[in-house]
Amino acid sequence: MFAESTDAYIRSWVIRLLFRHPMQVQKSANGYLDMIRDNGFSFGTQNVSLPYLWWSRARDFGLLERFGLLQPRPPGKRRETLVNVAAVKMA
Repeated sequence: MFAESTDAYIRSWVIRLLFRHPMQVQKSANGYLDMIRDNGFSFGTQNVSLPYLWWSRARDFGLLERFGLLQPRPPGKRRETLVNVAAVKMA
């Protein structure tokens, strides 16, 4: 099991305001998926979750979408903020 916030989330204004975090070590969602694969783990698309939670929205916490003023972007067309993976280590 792997769960991590991505660089898009860590570099958001609210996280920079509230927390001290080593931003240079964060990766994108694809960067984390590549890292997991490169270390001998295997997983399929059904084992990857890319939640786009309201508190991870950098601009407005998703309020514009909630009020119908902005259409939500689908996965693959947005900068993912969280990545969860269930992977198996291959021998």
